[in-house]
Amino acid sequence: MMKKIKILVLITLIAFSPMIIEAKIYDNVYTAQKQALKEAKLMVFFVVSNTCDYCHKLMNDVLNNKELMDYLNRNFIVAISDLNGNGLIPKDLLFNGVTPTTYILTPTGKVIGTPIEGAIESNILFGLLKGLEDYKRGQLGF
Repeated sequence: MMKKIKILVLITLIAFSPMIIEAKIYDNVYTAQKQALKEAKLMVFFVVSNTCDYCHKLMNDVLNNKELMDYLNRNFIVAISDLNGNGLIPKDLLFNGVTPTTYILTPTGKVIGTPIEGAIESNILFGLLKGLEDYKRGQLGF
């Protein structure tokens, strides 16, 4: 009986492992930053509100763009902060109260460029993020 349970648990873990691997999204920006420092990766930080229609539009678009999600998983650390769910925003980030706001951050938490307010299309975000590869190599040295 115990062997059957272990096999069932193993099968369940294997069956769901692609979803676990794909979902490298942190709900705490500070935990995400530690991981970004550890892996020497830039961060994409979404500030949203679960009552905001534009936030739902943005997140659905981003999460359903497989090419973008694969790129994010390989090259960035992603964090989402839901302001209605006790989400945190570092005090040193300029936040105008607009949801959604998308930040691109260095591993030390410095903002790259201007925060993107509103629901940016996932393909446009993808293009912006690809353009950061040169910045990352030239300015940050990794």
